[in-house]
Amino acid sequence: MALGLPAAAVADVYPSGLALRLEREFPGEPVPLGTPTVVVARFHCDAPGVLEGFYYSEQYPVWLFVQPIAVRLNGHSVYCVFETGMPGDVQAGTIPYRWVLDEPGTGQSLVLDQGDLLEIYYRMISIRNGGYVPGADGWFGLFDDGQAAIAVSGDDDEAPLLIFGDGTPAGTPMPGRALSPAWPNPFNPSTRLAFTLDVAARLRLDIHDARGRRVRRLAEGSFSAGAHERAWDGRDDAGRDLPAGVYFARLVCEDGWSRTARLVMIK
Repeated sequence: MALGLPAAAVADVYPSGLALRLEREFPGEPVPLGTPTVVVARFHCDAPGVLEGFYYSEQYPVWLFVQPIAVRLNGHSVYCVFETGMPGDVQAGTIPYRWVLDEPGTGQSLVLDQGDLLEIYYRMISIRNGGYVPGADGWFGLFDDGQAAIAVSGDDDEAPLLIFGDGTPAGTPMPGRALSPAWPNPFNPSTRLAFTLDVAARLRLDIHDARGRRVRRLAEGSFSAGAHERAWDGRDDAGRDLPAGVYFARLVCEDGWSRTARLVMIK
């Protein structure tokens, strides 16, 4: 599968002298709004062993959507669980993301040889103009070389400034009102909806099924001018899981302005 990698801006491999060394590849040019761009985190293995309890994490601002693509060891897909935190869990204004490659004791541990390459691919899409320097939140694992299990961990602050749109500060709202396409879409188990307001307004954001029945209210009340976001976990107002299928998000302001976005939930 062609991943459509952008012009590379590669950080230094870090740290040196350990069994695993991290290298990240980012877009090297400004990324247009709404255009997916691919990021790659590469772990180079310098010694044979077994890697257990390994995870890798990143933090990105709330106006950047992040979606996993693949995790590969020497070009072959490997088991991974992708986790998304809540805004502000780690740092105000950001959302934490984590790739968990195995759980200790599950038999999913990675057996690595010297020279192996572990790669994590994901895509980002921005709904706002802005710039961001992605300092990796960190990574951790236990590396067993047959004699002892040694903790290996690190982070990477060697990263370029990522520019989205025209690069104006992310705090400057996009002009006008808009309901952005849901991301990810199709989705399982959750998706995110972002909307912008040019002026403060009272509004409601609802989810409807394919027959037009409202199944979930995501937002209602007064909202300030600027960008806002709500997540939908695929459940109705009573907390019950809804079946796979087509749904519609409808944003309605008190003056009658409205927009609708189509959602596809898969199981």
